[in-house]
Amino acid sequence: MVGIQQPKKSLQLSSLQKLSAYIRILFIFPFTLLWHLAASPFSDYHRRKPWRRRIVEIGLQALTALELTTAQTKLFQQGTTHETYVAWAKNQHAPIQVDELAHGGKIVWIGDRRREKVLLYMHGGGYIYPAQSPAYDFWGAMAERLVKSGKSVNVAALAYSLGDVGSFPLQLNQAVSAIQYLMDLGYQPEDIVLVGESSGGNLILQILLHILNPSPIADPLELPKKSKLAGALAVSAWVSFTSTKAASYAENRHVDIITAFGYSGLSEVYLEGVPLSAYPYIDAASSTPATWFEGLDGVVDKVLITAGKRETSRDDIIKVGKQITQYHPRAKVIVQEDGLHADMFLDVPLNQQPPVKLTDDIFQWLKEVVD
Repeated sequence: MVGIQQPKKSLQLSSLQKLSAYIRILFIFPFTLLWHLAASPFSDYHRRKPWRRRIVEIGLQALTALELTTAQTKLFQQGTTHETYVAWAKNQHAPIQVDELAHGGKIVWIGDRRREKVLLYMHGGGYIYPAQSPAYDFWGAMAERLVKSGKSVNVAALAYSLGDVGSFPLQLNQAVSAIQYLMDLGYQPEDIVLVGESSGGNLILQILLHILNPSPIADPLELPKKSKLAGALAVSAWVSFTSTKAASYAENRHVDIITAFGYSGLSEVYLEGVPLSAYPYIDAASSTPATWFEGLDGVVDKVLITAGKRETSRDDIIKVGKQITQYHPRAKVIVQEDGLHADMFLDVPLNQQPPVKLTDDIFQWLKEVVD
């Protein structure tokens, strides 16, 4: 089954709604940005950030404050992950390496693909927006940093179909196909590390839950006997689709770059047409029984769950992380001080040295995983 194959009603816009979006961006956003910039010197949080990072984060916070709907935001972020990858590769003068998968998915390779271990990257974007160049930059730099430390690691990014044309189990099927494809290339499960942020982190949880509790409407994924994946890293994973009642949503609503309003809009789009029986695979914080993680240590060797302390979904991520650590002795949860939603991606474009602590934490964890 490949999910819904026509544009979703929740993403359709009237002419008036389109006009409203352009008015907010062209005329309201500049004033919102100026307001946030003027207020920033009085914020302890902003004063602790390097000035370039502070300006970028303020810009993103000002955009968030406009409260554009998911459909309106989609007007300004068109294209597919395959298209953004090709544009990034051309800009970097890097080889364009694309492999076709079942169900319409693709693997796009970052760097030298002839290495011993592979990071299978699943991008964020609410299942609506394609991967962007900061993500390719970050994971390419991370792989090269690992190589310089003596590890043989490359990056295979999953270009999954976006949620405007299909939801569960489409992306899960494509992820299953990607793992199977890597094993067909000769990688053992012990050579594969799943990494991703936001909706990519959600997709990683879908994969793990599907292995443990196979969904009857998704393609099966059976690892060879006595084998398990090397690791699973979920950064700022999107774990709550049906509730935004945790205290951190209100606590961090004026700081983080995605709010309860944003999550609710994305959830409406993704859940359109998805049966309730599938929710436990998707909605880990609210719909997944904790016991569904039982046996996880037999599926993946190490797990890292991260959240930003100033992230709106922090409490839900920590809740799921605690459920995972209950059943996996080599799983851990990191809460990044002053961290926002997946904000380590700003390290490379801003050339921030030293990078945020989470970047170093991820590097050290990956060194252990691929050892």
